[in-house]
Amino acid sequence: MPTDWYYIYSDRYLPFHYYLQDKINRVPFTPQGIAIDQAVFDKDLYQHKGEHFFSRISVKVDNIVRILKERIAGGNQEPFFFSDCDILVGAYAVESLPVYTEQKLIDCWFQKEHNNETVANPGFILVRANHRTPAFWSGVQDDIVLRNMMEMKSINDRLSGPNGPPGIIWQLFDTTTVCSSLTRGQKDFGVYHILCGCKSRQEDMMDKYIEANLQGHPMDIYVDQAIAKLGAIVW
Repeated sequence: MPTDWYYIYSDRYLPFHYYLQDKINRVPFTPQGIAIDQAVFDKDLYQHKGEHFFSRISVKVDNIVRILKERIAGGNQEPFFFSDCDILVGAYAVESLPVYTEQKLIDCWFQKEHNNETVANPGFILVRANHRTPAFWSGVQDDIVLRNMMEMKSINDRLSGPNGPPGIIWQLFDTTTVCSSLTRGQKDFGVYHILCGCKSRQEDMMDKYIEANLQGHPMDIYVDQAIAKLGAIVW
């Protein structure tokens, strides 16, 4: 049975949605795009001086919690992938990613932020629906909503266990499978998370399109599809 691969997107990321629908192989995976109104992001995105541009935005974690509850209620304990929308999918994904779904002792797998540090980036994750994972992700959800945190900080605070064990068994993906510009060590990859400079929404989006092109994944046809639907690119 194919593994569900969820991601959220808005009008601003519509070209990446079209890209992922085209590139995610439907033999081992089922791409599950979750459309979110752009206004949900714009309320907080780049709005809080001195904070990460993505702080206070709980949409991704909200959906992880929802999916976990629905699966557990329905008796579905199959793991699922959840990624950001701004990722590139290489041919190596078909070979390498399914291996992680078979590691039944690990509750969550995370993208590695740096080569020499144990820091998790939630840009690409694998979550197993069991009795441990809902409490962890609900805690992250509370941090974002009640403490105005950014999801990555909450996740790493909880994984590091300053107030006790995280409550889940977790690991980091090998960077030969899931990587970014900070961790890539070989030509081929399964998933490449496009990072940005956190400068402004226009500059960051342009950085993503440029990086996709540099990695051999031009976005032109997907941008054209978005323009055909929206009339213009949403920055």
